Amino acid sequence: MSPGYIRSTFIRPHVNTGYGNDHPDGVNSLPELIEFDAEHNPDHIFGLQSRVGDAPPFEITIAKLQTAVENASGWLVQSGATPGRTSRDTKVPPVAILLGSDIGIFMYMAALNRLGTPVLCLSARLTPVILSRRPIRLQSSLVRK
Repeated sequence: MSPGYIRSTFIRPHVNTGYGNDHPDGVNSLPELIEFDAEHNPDHIFGLQSRVGDAPPFEITIAKLQTAVENASGWLVQSGATPGRTSRDTKVPPVAILLGSDIGIFMYMAALNRLGTPVLCLSARLTPVILSRRPIRLQSSLVRK
């Protein structure tokens, strides 16, 4: 049995909602939640990714999720998709993500959130003509991965 299915060892974070008294050690954002879980629950299963054919699904632990989000954040900055937010007053244009059906979408959304970059989710069913025009009007960059 995978360690991710053992419920008694999972440490739940206190999630600060901004209403009432927030916990000083609580998490305030998705990036903080992923970091907390990677530190306290690294071997628990975050999700299963289907594979082509008869191959068994790939288990993604919380530690693997954290690594993937960090790598995606670095790639997004290196590729020029976003500079990331360097201060609270800095305005960063959104990055458009084409919605597909795998867990990578969540990883890129979490990576952009970690960088302080707004995310624009677009249907992968939109035609290339619309995709080429819409991000320009919205002043966003389009990431095709």
